[in-house]
Amino acid sequence: MAGSEEGTFNDRPRDAIREAVLSVTSPDLNKIDKIRRGLAGTLQNYQLQDFRGVTKLGRDFSDGQAYALDPADIINYVSKHDNETLWDYLQYNLPTAMLNDDRVHNLSASIPLLSQGIPFFQLGLDKMRSKSMDRNTYDAGDWYNAVDYSNQSNNWQAGAPIDNSNDSNLATIATIKTNNEIVVDNTDIDFSSAVFAEFLAIRSDSSLFRLTTEQDIIDRVGFHNTGSSQTQGLIVMSIDDGTHQLKDLDSNYDAIVVVINGSDAQQVHPISTATDFLLHPIQQTSVDSSVQAASFTAGTGDGAFTVPAYTTAVFVKTQVGAQGAGLTTGLTRDAADVAPYGDTVVYLRGSMNNWSRDELTEAYRFTYEENNVYSLNVNLVAGQQSFKFADAQWANLNLGFNDVSFTASSIMVNDDGGNMVFTADSDGIYSFTIDASGATPQITITSIALTVDCSALIDSADGIPFSIAGGGELYVKGDHSGWGTNELYRLHYKGNKQYQAVADFDGAMSFKLASDDGNWTTPLWAQANGSTNINAEELSVGIHYNVAYGDAGETNNSANLPAGSYSFLLTLNEANPAQGANIGSLIIQQCQ
Repeated sequence: MAGSEEGTFNDRPRDAIREAVLSVTSPDLNKIDKIRRGLAGTLQNYQLQDFRGVTKLGRDFSDGQAYALDPADIINYVSKHDNETLWDYLQYNLPTAMLNDDRVHNLSASIPLLSQGIPFFQLGLDKMRSKSMDRNTYDAGDWYNAVDYSNQSNNWQAGAPIDNSNDSNLATIATIKTNNEIVVDNTDIDFSSAVFAEFLAIRSDSSLFRLTTEQDIIDRVGFHNTGSSQTQGLIVMSIDDGTHQLKDLDSNYDAIVVVINGSDAQQVHPISTATDFLLHPIQQTSVDSSVQAASFTAGTGDGAFTVPAYTTAVFVKTQVGAQGAGLTTGLTRDAADVAPYGDTVVYLRGSMNNWSRDELTEAYRFTYEENNVYSLNVNLVAGQQSFKFADAQWANLNLGFNDVSFTASSIMVNDDGGNMVFTADSDGIYSFTIDASGATPQITITSIALTVDCSALIDSADGIPFSIAGGGELYVKGDHSGWGTNELYRLHYKGNKQYQAVADFDGAMSFKLASDDGNWTTPLWAQANGSTNINAEELSVGIHYNVAYGDAGETNNSANLPAGSYSFLLTLNEANPAQGANIGSLIIQQCQ
């Protein structure tokens, strides 16, 4: 539906916002990047520097790819008719001392209103509406679904959730509800309603929050405080309306800066060339005394924005007369790691897809990794494979045999009238890497091993660094083991953040990696390609899958393994990872 201008509910930034990722002690920077992409309309072609310092297009983020081609494709929301209200969902994620603090709720609600696209809110969000933690109240009646327009109550503690979809959370919900500090009164609700109305007025005040084309967002919206050295919990976004080949869309402002400070401390962030900014007039007289303290201080060649804890502040540069200088987005991108082929989508084109543009599916599209490197893993059949690397139109990129060189570790590739050609020894997965850092791209083609030597299954003498619930060990738990703990399927810690199980399997199986406790407190699972959702398709042997750590509900990974002995190898990025996406990788291989 990309480019259709038929709005779709945008779940990409939703979970990160309602999980209060900006306000937790150890935030998942992947998820903060999701919020940034959401503020920019979740556009496929919007460039953003990720938390590693790599600048890539929205569609090339493996953790929740951006999918829109027009801001009208996107409906930004944090809660709607199904699932918990925003107020209720936040209770799962905030520290106990913050559960009754409406500031994080107000901050979370401000994000869809300040995002490009169409904002959508569940009835009563501005009134901190609760459904008593019930995630599915379509048939629960007014007792659970009531909205109090007198602002005396937000309907917290109307009762225990009645829909069975809450069963896995009932123990947690019961614990949360013992905290009397969560109860809010009419003063809290009045405050929340007034703050929400202010942000609604701020959005209405400028068309810069309602850009109507992809190109306008690309040209005008920039992010600061990105990359590997970013201040955690802080998002700084600028929207330009200045005099560098931009049409004057808002005669009141030359630029806007939005600072979302989800941290527990005041933050000060400088921006190069920023001058003459003021706190938005609506916030200067806000009902929120904290945001009134937000300020801009001019410096030499830059300006600094100061914002209190748990506060979203909007700053404006007033246009005086004719259009003046704004705040160019180039400042946020020019020094970043930009893909060497820019916006060009690189495909493997050849005998494997009949050289046809019509067959250029995602399976043949290279992903830009970082440091000028593109990669692709693809299934090929045995026999001769002839190919080039090119874009869909053969217009911006067309790399043949004479345009590249091959590394010493690559499969032998020959010249076939300008095309590249090699012989695939067997059906299987082949890895293609393009290193475009030099004048001549360096190509590496390898066969991904479907088998592995499983003889070295020895527990490391080092203690397991991963804080795993229960007995402190991980297991391959599934229908092959009656969904219980079985020593045959234990993941042995091998050292160097690697865990391996070797066992006999035969046929179709569903599974997760999990701790031995009955509550499955430490669950890990393979993610879907290009998404943070659990991979619901059968996993292939020989493929590295990104792994997430967290609750995936009742959905499981699956595989269909011909009778034999197999290795399940889990490699973590950190010794003791926090819950989140992309914490490591899982590969299944048959034992030699």
